[in-house]
Amino acid sequence: MNMRKGILSLSGVAIVLGTGCVTALAGTVAGTATTSSATSPSVNLSQTSGTGSSTSTNLGVKLTQQDAINIINKAFPDLAKLPGVSLNASLQPDPFMAGHQIYQLTWNPVASQPGAGGPNLAQTFILASVDANTGQITQFQRQTADWTLTTPISAEAAAAKAKTILAQLAPNYANQMVLQPAPSGNNGLSFLFVRAVNGVIAPFDQAQVGLSPDGQLVYYRFTWIPATIPSMPTHTIDTATATTDFMQALHMHLSYQQQYTRSGPGPMQLVYTPSPSTPAPLVTGIPSIDALTGQPLGADGKPIQATSSGTAAKLGPLVPGGPVHYPTRLTEPLTQMQVEQAARKMLDLSTQDWTVSGGGQGSIASASGNDETLMVSFTNTKSNENISLGMDTSTGVVTSYNANSVMVPGATTVTSTSSASSSSTGTTTASTASSSGGTKASPTSQKASVDAVADAFVEKMFPNLTGAIVRMPSTNAPQYGGPGINPSQGVQYSFLVHGIPVNGFSVFVDPTTGKVVSFNLFQDPTSLPNLPNPSGAISASAARNAFLKRNPLVLQYMLPETTASSSRPLPSKYSSTAKLVYAPTPMASGTGTLDAITGDWIPSASFGIQMPTVLPNNPTQQEKAIALLESHGITNATSTTAPGTINPSTPMTRIQFEQWLTRAYGVTYGANTQLNFSDIPANSPYQKDLLQGVLEGWLPNSGAFRPSAPLTRLQAADWLVAWMGWAPVAAHAQYFKIPFADASAIPTADQGAATIAADSGMIPLQSGAFNPNGTMTMGQAAVAMVSAVQTLLSSTNTATGTN
Repeated sequence: MNMRKGILSLSGVAIVLGTGCVTALAGTVAGTATTSSATSPSVNLSQTSGTGSSTSTNLGVKLTQQDAINIINKAFPDLAKLPGVSLNASLQPDPFMAGHQIYQLTWNPVASQPGAGGPNLAQTFILASVDANTGQITQFQRQTADWTLTTPISAEAAAAKAKTILAQLAPNYANQMVLQPAPSGNNGLSFLFVRAVNGVIAPFDQAQVGLSPDGQLVYYRFTWIPATIPSMPTHTIDTATATTDFMQALHMHLSYQQQYTRSGPGPMQLVYTPSPSTPAPLVTGIPSIDALTGQPLGADGKPIQATSSGTAAKLGPLVPGGPVHYPTRLTEPLTQMQVEQAARKMLDLSTQDWTVSGGGQGSIASASGNDETLMVSFTNTKSNENISLGMDTSTGVVTSYNANSVMVPGATTVTSTSSASSSSTGTTTASTASSSGGTKASPTSQKASVDAVADAFVEKMFPNLTGAIVRMPSTNAPQYGGPGINPSQGVQYSFLVHGIPVNGFSVFVDPTTGKVVSFNLFQDPTSLPNLPNPSGAISASAARNAFLKRNPLVLQYMLPETTASSSRPLPSKYSSTAKLVYAPTPMASGTGTLDAITGDWIPSASFGIQMPTVLPNNPTQQEKAIALLESHGITNATSTTAPGTINPSTPMTRIQFEQWLTRAYGVTYGANTQLNFSDIPANSPYQKDLLQGVLEGWLPNSGAFRPSAPLTRLQAADWLVAWMGWAPVAAHAQYFKIPFADASAIPTADQGAATIAADSGMIPLQSGAFNPNGTMTMGQAAVAMVSAVQTLLSSTNTATGTN
């Protein structure tokens, strides 16, 4: 450690004066906040049933929790020595397969980044599952914050490593499994192995292996279902006949699908997806063809009726001919008082009967535009009923609604199907109900009444959009309840855009009281008018041909499956005997999605699988730094900044650097805060990023922000040091030895940050001068940010003893 002066203790943080201060600062700040062991994680053993001990007594399983931990530690020895994490183990039902139990182990960070403030870079998350009876490892996921460039593994080496991993984790099954082909566009790091019986694959028994760009295991899932495999018949239909039958049974329909980038949700795309034949939970829309009869089969192994229609059923709006006026962004955000007034008007809440009982910040990442949401709660002075509502302050769109629904013993179930009305309590109810105690309505009449109540509520929430909202058909609407709470029945709604439904929101109704108990918005309606127009899409026939070309049929065994619950797709219940069918070739990462405009396939994303970093030959330091930011989803938030497209010499603006820092922070905060920048209006596209920077604590909330102005070296230094959580130390410039010749050109309040930035290598000196007003390029800004991250990670490693 390079110390030129002594050490000063300042509010529990040790700093070193002069050049070399950053190395010492990093180590001493980290050392004040970390208490976890450097040799092994802390362990918390629990279980969902039984006595609470770590034995298998009375649990109906053969292995104990400690057995499961030992199995994982043997397979992954490094996990037993992970610093700064906590291990939790519990016995749980298998979420994928009914009737099975697993031990689930998770490793989570004990604490976020050491020090007062600063980003959360300790993003290690590991999950493993072990079959509680057989000891077979069924799942493994690993996500870490790796900020070093590694040499990408070749496709051949990756495939060989995936086979080795399978042999290590499933030694009793690996020799019965074969590697499946990967679809075009796959990044070459996702692998699928399936069981083969006498040369015929049985993909219900499979293993998925996912590797990081440098060949480390990040995802593993193993499934092996006990089943009878029938002997091969003497005669089956040929592939050509099966293909003809498949094409008749396959129907493709247009839908809008959320696009995802490395940094989160992106724009929605118009795609073709297979049309389900029924609304059952397990129906995927992709049929199988019985290899003996040529009849199309569903996932349950039962015949489905093939039709000639290639389009999804047309859905009508809630109010035919009703208004279609999408909400727009307001010129000024709503205040708490305005949200209260809007809620009262929308729900008919009188000031005499309803008093405000709470309010404040709801969420910084609401479904409606990812903007600030304000909450308001009301209590009825007569009945003590409570309701709460969340509203996007930038659009006035309601994002959530909740009302208490207390269990009423012996209460009747609403049966009226004629109409719904607004009650004196402000909630929507059915107009009449059965009066005989305990009488229950028929399922059909109850569903109709629930629908009527929900429809009336939706018309209150979206009075100007009823011509573009459709209630989705459902034969098994989800029901939820709890101790002292009536079960509520869900009704799902979509927004109709160009006649195509987009999943919009859900409304839950208590069928006993006839009241709406909750509403949750899934989709921002302000973005819908800009979705792609289907007039430019390829035809459904072309989509079917494209599907078959990418997914050729192959003879295979399928295992019919049904759901354990009528309203949820998982866990699954499987038949005991497989069926011989023709079905699309199973592929690593799945089929993907067909872009309806271009006709190109969009690869499916796999957990933890990153595309290899895009680097030119003999990359420079700046190109390497940009590649690291791209790999973490910091620079490529939109499709316009895809990996490998950033020119290091491009000038960096203030808003671009602010967005980089906000995305890399790793923590989302919520608070009732308004932006005070004089040049950022409420409808500015920069509102969300700036508000998050303010809430993170490193971005001052005053003055003019000047988003398009060039980023200066001094501004970058101030923001970076504050972002790292070191602003309290940097504020005491009198304790620093200024290492640059132009110190007089830097305000005293900024000299500490400039010294730290220069000393750490984040912003190197130029001919011995800091040059505070010099502007930065994207390459220089990337180097500065990566250096800041690596400095913080080094401080964490120093504190936990991993250096």
